[in-house]
Amino acid sequence: MGSFIGLIGFVVILLTFFYYFSIIVILGAQMNAYFLERIQPLPDGLGTFLSRAVGRMPRPGQASRMNYYPSARTGPRPRPSRYY
Repeated sequence: MGSFIGLIGFVVILLTFFYYFSIIVILGAQMNAYFLERIQPLPDGLGTFLSRAVGRMPRPGQASRMNYYPSARTGPRPRPSRYY
């Protein structure tokens, strides 16, 4: 039974080490992104950010490509004839 306790303790210590190591790596990557690449965090939470972004998108019937480009409604215009 004593050998199992040592093995379980080793696994717990190893998992704890990997947990703290991953947190250190993630925090380092965040600091790199903040200071070197000038990437700022989102102003609000991710859900609020996505809700606002989707709210700004045009609705299917509201504004489509056909409202912006008249050629999209009728298709491409035919070439004018060279021969009269």
